Amino acid sequence: PRIDSCVVCSNHIEYIQIAYFSSAKGGLVCQKCLPTIKASRSVYRGTVASLNFIQKNNLDEALRLGLNNIIRKEISSLLGTFFTYHLEKQIKSLAYA
Repeated sequence: PRIDSCVVCSNHIEYIQIAYFSSAKGGLVCQKCLPTIKASRSVYRGTVASLNFIQKNNLDEALRLGLNNIIRKEISSLLGTFFTYHLEKQIKSLAYA
């Protein structure tokens, strides 16, 4: 998923802004473009920062990232809906993540 900028207008999404995630569009949507998106959900700033860190660093560094339970659950939920939408089927192993 695209999490460094808006999937509609490509503007950088600052961590101080509220971000929205659209599985159908494939990532984050800024507040300006939000009215053009049919289905999206708000995302914690910490989740956006954590996903950016995971995406930009190697596996060892990503595994050392301390995630609280709220962010861990939100990442799992976001990626679950993202993969389910794009693969058009439920991924059974996500239940164990």
